[in-house]
Amino acid sequence: MASTISSTPTVATILLVVGTILWTLQSLLIASFITKPRKHVKRHKKVQKSGKLVQAKVLSYEKMGETEGMPKLELLLSFINLAGSPTKVKLMVVDSKPHENRYEPGNYIDLRLNQNGFNPPFALASASYIADKRLWVWGWLIFNIAYAVGLFLISYKQHSGRNGWLFLHPASPWMFAPVTGIALLALPAFISPASKNADDIIRPGYALSSMYSILDFGELLLYGHAAPGEILNYAQTSVWQGPDPQIRFDISIKQEYGEPELLSSLFGVKVADLHKLRTGGVEVLYLPNKKNVIMLDYTSDH
Repeated sequence: MASTISSTPTVATILLVVGTILWTLQSLLIASFITKPRKHVKRHKKVQKSGKLVQAKVLSYEKMGETEGMPKLELLLSFINLAGSPTKVKLMVVDSKPHENRYEPGNYIDLRLNQNGFNPPFALASASYIADKRLWVWGWLIFNIAYAVGLFLISYKQHSGRNGWLFLHPASPWMFAPVTGIALLALPAFISPASKNADDIIRPGYALSSMYSILDFGELLLYGHAAPGEILNYAQTSVWQGPDPQIRFDISIKQEYGEPELLSSLFGVKVADLHKLRTGGVEVLYLPNKKNVIMLDYTSDH
């Protein structure tokens, strides 16, 4: 008969409590895939009611597929932010009335800018925000709970030997499984901190962006200062930001008065885009109080 590893009553009880906490935490992380879209919708609707009304110009759009038979578009918009500077942003929309050509380049749409926070930085003034039901996540959540209970009962039946939960030990499957699951669920936020609270319908409208969170992004969009600049030099560091190599840029930003401001910023650049990097003129959007929060776009004459 194969021998089994067992713990003392005290250790086994502690492991039972810790394991229950781990399985609960894993279930909450899975449930967040359901609650996050609902929170996004709630925040957008709040900004729709209280935000400052501005007009945004549609610069271009790209068709990204369809949702329930309606075209899904990624718009490139330009608007004047709360600091009085022109800024650009990409916004994903589902066009429920494509025959009206509302999102043709050159048209204007109404936005409400968030005056009480940074997430989301704005909302479409007249859009209907609907959270994805994500039924597959409900299935995943139910399976996770059933698996936790089932694995414990099977392990209990096979290894308890009428000794209760003394079969539990740190390397037992019931303890190890949620640790692995939590690590995998938390991996995207660890690799890219900005993805932790990312709003997947609003994205930077600049070629290069450097920020650490969705709040930095929102603050930059709403209160960033626009200025012409120049990339003087760039070089790859030894650090990677998730799958992207980190590039250090030396940038000169033209000031309204006085000498240009020189700064160095770190950007994560996709491997496929490395060949596009060059020195020369850029449009700059930056926060004077947070020099590491900045977005750049190459000017059309370079």
